[in-house]
Amino acid sequence: MRQNTKLKTFVSLLIMLMILHSSVAVVSSQSEEDDNVPVVLINGTKIFIKSEESHSFFQGYKLQIKGVNQEDERLWLELSLNGRSVKNDVVHEGEHFTYKRDSTVILNATVDKIYTNPESELVTFKSVYQYLDPQLETPKLNNSGKTPNSSNDTNSTNNPKIEDGYLQTAITVIGTISIGVIVVYILYKNTT
Repeated sequence: MRQNTKLKTFVSLLIMLMILHSSVAVVSSQSEEDDNVPVVLINGTKIFIKSEESHSFFQGYKLQIKGVNQEDERLWLELSLNGRSVKNDVVHEGEHFTYKRDSTVILNATVDKIYTNPESELVTFKSVYQYLDPQLETPKLNNSGKTPNSSNDTNSTNNPKIEDGYLQTAITVIGTISIGVIVVYILYKNTT
């Protein structure tokens, strides 16, 4: 009878360790998958820029209208990072302006409309997305959680809240291990 109780205890402990191990493996694989998901800094907003002006984004990026050809409905765009040009492109209405660094999309904006008058041009962009550039410093958190100011040529300090999955994963792993230890202790006490 005593040997049967020891066998039950051993099997119970083994099952608990297997459950604990699989829980930690699932949490670890989820955090690895989350690392591959880009962090969205600007999520599909609409912006406008006047010709010869620029719009500031997070991490030091600026998009500037260098020239407009209303007849062909196209414009010359320049994206700069901390004052250094990183991409120049000519785009038509309805086309995407996309900047990638090492195959990671950093900025994607769709040209919506080009408006002109005798004094200047205005370009509207729809579905503007900015993703975290992993090679640059992560923007500092701000209580407001707002995107950069939509006015032209601003250096806004409003930064979005960026979720940090590492803390959540650590808490989950510690909680899972704690529950496992408690269950094993209870099983051990009940069998002795």
